[in-house]
Amino acid sequence: MAGVSPELVILTEIGIIIIIATFLAFLVKISKQPLIPAYFLTGILIGPLFLGLIQDAGFIKNLSQIGVAFLIFAAGIEITIEKMKEVGIVSSIGGIIQMVVLFFIAFLTSVLLGFTGKAPIYIGLVVAFSSTMIVVALLAEKREINSLHGRIIIGFLLIPDIAAIIALAILSSDLSISNILIVLGKAFVFGIFAFFLSKISNPFFRKAADNKELLLLVSLSFLFLFVIVSFFADLSLIIGAFFAGFALANSDYKTEIQSNIAPLRDFFAVIFFVALGMQLKFISTSFVFLLLILFLLVVFVKPFIIMLLVRIFGYKNRNAFLTGNALGQTSEFSFLIVTLGFSLGYITLELFSTLIVLTILTMSFTTYF
Repeated sequence: MAGVSPELVILTEIGIIIIIATFLAFLVKISKQPLIPAYFLTGILIGPLFLGLIQDAGFIKNLSQIGVAFLIFAAGIEITIEKMKEVGIVSSIGGIIQMVVLFFIAFLTSVLLGFTGKAPIYIGLVVAFSSTMIVVALLAEKREINSLHGRIIIGFLLIPDIAAIIALAILSSDLSISNILIVLGKAFVFGIFAFFLSKISNPFFRKAADNKELLLLVSLSFLFLFVIVSFFADLSLIIGAFFAGFALANSDYKTEIQSNIAPLRDFFAVIFFVALGMQLKFISTSFVFLLLILFLLVVFVKPFIIMLLVRIFGYKNRNAFLTGNALGQTSEFSFLIVTLGFSLGYITLELFSTLIVLTILTMSFTTYF
């Protein structure tokens, strides 16, 4: 596109994404298939693996992070303290147990397969975490975020998300105890900030409630304020977006806020899923066996462990099954973890590609399961 202004290039590429995603979404809708795999397929088709239609993949990837913010913000609004009290024990204790167990299973498996150094640590972390983005999108689509199993699922996701943020901070630092304590301290202070800001925000929403456009702007300002603060505090965007939603969970205008941001959330979520599909790469045949083993661990072993834990804590078979079934995938944090490991030289290009493929495959299969 020589001679074309960068602005027109960006607009054209976003248009290509939306048009192709819409066409494929229509096809899968007609065939009664889930929509999310259509978005992954869009990314694969227009990405470097096939047609190579998108030149500024970095911009698309950055744009997709707004989708992450909206989805996590919407999930946070649904999670009130009263609702979480009912599932707090199973979510916190169960979330920690399943995360530790899965990490060590994947760690030991990779060691037995001949991986050395810090590579098994990265493999274990990828397997241990589940995708907040995918799960929240599916729960929202089925209107189950507020159900009992929905709250258990969200609780199971919160602990690993916090652990993933801490893991990223530790892996990119000198692994000292002081750095770990600093990260935990920042998250605690951020939670206090969210609590106090929620107390003084009601008058602003009350004034804006009569005007739909103004209410949307106030809601977006609230979200981006938390995201900006989390950025300057060296915390994850996910933490900022979640606390923004959580701070508004008890607002009198929660329903209006949710309906206003829903179209924006859905638009940027499509960009996110397409951006993930664009990152798919071919892997060598020597890593296919590793991919198969890790796929089975994530899609079958992880849900079974979670189902067992939920049953141990006294919940019925249905809630246990739905909870485990929803969490059988790797996380969007996997991309950050493997990118960090690859940039530091701890994992090879082949292992990097394998873990990327694992993440995309398990996220796609979740929509069917």
